[in-house]
Amino acid sequence: MLEQLQNTRKVPLYNSRFDEFTSQVEAVERFRGSGREAISTLEETLQDKNGSFYSRILLVHELEKLVINKKIKATEENETEMEKTGFDAIVLSLDLATSVYYEDSSALPQLHKFKEFIQNSSFEEILSKKIVEEPDPAIMPEYSGTEDFNKAQDLLKLTGGAPILGLGIGIRGWRREFDQFLGYKSQSDTPDSCFWPLRCSSNYGDFFPKLSEVETQYLLEIVNGRKIVVFCPADRFFINLRGKTKCVNRLQLSKDYFSRIVFGTEREPAKVIPIPITLVEQAPKNGKKKQIKQVFNFSQENPY
Repeated sequence: MLEQLQNTRKVPLYNSRFDEFTSQVEAVERFRGSGREAISTLEETLQDKNGSFYSRILLVHELEKLVINKKIKATEENETEMEKTGFDAIVLSLDLATSVYYEDSSALPQLHKFKEFIQNSSFEEILSKKIVEEPDPAIMPEYSGTEDFNKAQDLLKLTGGAPILGLGIGIRGWRREFDQFLGYKSQSDTPDSCFWPLRCSSNYGDFFPKLSEVETQYLLEIVNGRKIVVFCPADRFFINLRGKTKCVNRLQLSKDYFSRIVFGTEREPAKVIPIPITLVEQAPKNGKKKQIKQVFNFSQENPY
């Protein structure tokens, strides 16, 4: 019966393994190397049946970060053709991430496809970019896989199981956001659900999620028939606005940006569902952890 049920599915079942990785965060996240070395290390772990799954996850998103940072630089320098190259590179990185999260046999061929594209494009310089990654246990708390599964179920109630356009706001949240997205796509069995990663990082001085014109047009084209969902940590950061320092909530800011600027207007805002990513504050004195207070409290009432 279970086999028959699986055969009727349009989307493969996805089960998060993030609950297993709390103990690996400190050790694995101390990666030092170039983009080329990240690809080589990822290739080695994919070839090794006993390779660290969490290390693969980390490296996939490090490569994604290099691509997105390069794409943003191209946008700032009005390099239109390079923007298009960045768009294609992000698509390939998402294909790679999907195969890695699913532990699919296509992961290694997808990595080779990504590597070949980068080597033969204007993005080749990211291969020499240095990666210095510090552990971030706050984004990978205990039972994060269980929480991601539960968040996907909550989202299912809000959307009624409709396809979504998931917007993952990073950098630090991408791992958890993609985990939640794949959980939703699997539980709702909606092959038309899609995901797009964006940077909104106070470390880079970002006021809003960084979108290129190519990305904006793409999102406006595919949003038709999909519920818009913003996955984002609900932490606070500070921006300098007209000479004054203002404390803003990253999730609220991202929601408003997509609701009132990208997909709607101030007068006619688009309906956007915000999903906060839980962060856990470290308390080194007693070794206990406590959940960081969520600044943005979204309603469980269906906004549709």
